Amino acid sequence: MRMRILSAAAAAACLAAGALTACTSNNPYGSSNVPTVVFWYSATDSAASSQMNSLVGAYNQAQAGRLDVQAVAVDTDADLMAKYQAAATSGTTPALLLADDADAGWLVASGQTVPMQDVADAQSYGTSDIQPAVAAHYTVAGKLQAMPFTASVPVLFYNKDAFTKAGLNAAKPPTTLAQVRADAQKLKKSGVTRSLASPVDGWLVEAFNAADSALYCSPDNGRGTASVTQMTFDNATTVQTLAWWQQMVNDGLASASGQDASAAQSAFTSGSAAMLLGSSDALPALVADAQFTVGVGSFPALATPAASPLVSGTALWISGKGHSQAEQDAALDLVKFLVSAPTQSSWQAATGNLPVSAAALTQPGAAALAKQYPQLATLTAQLATKATPATQGCVAPVLSQSRAAVGAALQTVLSGTADPTSTLTAAAAQMTQQLSAAK
Repeated sequence: MRMRILSAAAAAACLAAGALTACTSNNPYGSSNVPTVVFWYSATDSAASSQMNSLVGAYNQAQAGRLDVQAVAVDTDADLMAKYQAAATSGTTPALLLADDADAGWLVASGQTVPMQDVADAQSYGTSDIQPAVAAHYTVAGKLQAMPFTASVPVLFYNKDAFTKAGLNAAKPPTTLAQVRADAQKLKKSGVTRSLASPVDGWLVEAFNAADSALYCSPDNGRGTASVTQMTFDNATTVQTLAWWQQMVNDGLASASGQDASAAQSAFTSGSAAMLLGSSDALPALVADAQFTVGVGSFPALATPAASPLVSGTALWISGKGHSQAEQDAALDLVKFLVSAPTQSSWQAATGNLPVSAAALTQPGAAALAKQYPQLATLTAQLATKATPATQGCVAPVLSQSRAAVGAALQTVLSGTADPTSTLTAAAAQMTQQLSAAK
């Protein structure tokens, strides 16, 4: 589809006023030719894809020959990156890409994109409205590489009613793995089938590492000036966490439901599990399906959890090679609209993602959601915290592959008696080898 884009400030104002169709703008580039911005994004999530179509479609209606945006939806995240990598080889990359955070390391290392901070600075566009922990997730060597668009954090959901019945303090969820186990034992005695539910997802291991301030890759999770040379997710934190998890499953205190998060969520909302490890964007669906009060706690760690969470989500990347400065400036104009407070507020209402814009929290839509889901206060507060290299997460070119390898290792460990240490060591060595080959 072809979509024309209004200047970000004007479009955001029109969106807030509910009058996008009445807004127009002249071409600011001093040319009779309408600049074209090609924008690729993933359509994996149907609700998100529909909302993106609505946003960009409405944005298009507000145009009067200023920019021409060609939006292309690709079926999955994996297909999107395969398409972009092929385009990088042929010199046909889009001006703007919305990519999953797992692909950030490859995008930085490829040299195909320009740091978002450079483009923003050239236009004197400030990024201070982006929540600190979210911005840090896409920052390397002190420079913002991409503009965050969606955000979520790892969460411990819990059944407050079940906690009360088991004699636990429903206002005080567990924060360490030892406390999770202790509470799980009491919950099981009170009649809960399996106290803890969780998908078997490699991303959760990244979350455990961040919560315990451990480095998933080295040096410094790739956040300094030096590139990642080794995958270190076979560290003591991961080994001890998998051993704990394995024992929880073997003792009947936890279930390992496979990679499909919906199975673990169903176990939680049905009441057969009283705690759930998952992503914050599941909150609206969990509250809607549960017949009990859903509580939200910080993601547990071996010791005291880090103050800042591991953020996940998607970000907007501006391509550099083969794209003129005018194209990059036009792409930034679209970026400004997508991260504006009104857009972020409407996106949260449609998808459950946390807004990356601090100002979005004061928008009517976000304010209404905060009243409907008081648990959101705990989640949004985490986004305002200061990150460390550990909580920024790993930014290695093989992070996506590592996530899959760790997920497979996790499945092996939780399915029987496989040794966590040797299983993780083999997976880390394999990923380090792939990392070396990718350079």
